[in-house]
Amino acid sequence: MFVFKAAVVGGGTLGAGIAETIEAAGIPVVVTAPGGDYGGLGDVDLVIETGPEELEARQELYAELDEATPGRAILASGTPSLPIAELADATIRPDKVVGLHFFTGSRVVEVVEGEFTSPETVQAAVAFAQRIRRTPIRCLDAPGFVVNRILLSAGSEEAAERFSLKTLVEACLVVEDGVATMREVDLAMAAFPGVGAPPFRGADEAGLNRVLARLERAAADWGEEFEPAVLVRRLVAQGRVGPASGQGFYPYPRPDPGWEAAASWRWAVTCGSRRSRRASASRRSASGSSRDSAGPSGFRGWSGPRRRSR
Repeated sequence: MFVFKAAVVGGGTLGAGIAETIEAAGIPVVVTAPGGDYGGLGDVDLVIETGPEELEARQELYAELDEATPGRAILASGTPSLPIAELADATIRPDKVVGLHFFTGSRVVEVVEGEFTSPETVQAAVAFAQRIRRTPIRCLDAPGFVVNRILLSAGSEEAAERFSLKTLVEACLVVEDGVATMREVDLAMAAFPGVGAPPFRGADEAGLNRVLARLERAAADWGEEFEPAVLVRRLVAQGRVGPASGQGFYPYPRPDPGWEAAASWRWAVTCGSRRSRRASASRRSASGSSRDSAGPSGFRGWSGPRRRSR
């Protein structure tokens, strides 16, 4: 589904920023307040609401938007915490209700798939986020989604070591719970300002065996909330500790054993072939020069046929 016209229902800094972003992408946008005049929503393809963080008030808003907008329109919630499925229950199009969670000061947009959200709706939301030059992060409907869940879990950790370890533990739990993939988590955290290295890529570069040892010490010193995730223990047990082993959270392809000898042999063959071609070309050139100087009849000094004077 292509979005030709959008609407933002909600005010404040976030709502105004979303509307400006949509308009900057060349998409016509209507802005109105919750409970206000919905007369301009009759031909929109997408509505993003940023209403109050109260479930009952939000459900009433969705019932109103369900009546005011065409049946094809996607209803997207900017909520950072309310369940998307419970908002969809207030409509007769639960398959077209999705989360679009924007962040102030970041290009990240979490595309939240609710229990009833159709794959077509998710894909349309992802395409829309890319069209307005934002970084879409696909995730399932779960408390905190991705970014807030990880950051809030480590929000009280001031030391860099404790912060990085706690974010890794929570990121692993996000993946183990099926909320998002490792790539989506790393992409979200890398695009979010002030976080540092993304958790999975950073752990790979540090070496998972060393990270596991640090987590075990942290759990002993600071509590069970730093207990290493099953995902980390499994990878280390399998010898997949990062780039040095060719595999960690991500694959790091390495050449097969003996590649240096094979490369040397290929280089020698290539160089020998080039020298042979150059030598053959030199011989042909020398032979051609000799024939040209002798003339086609083999007599030296022959300068070609003379023209008959008239």
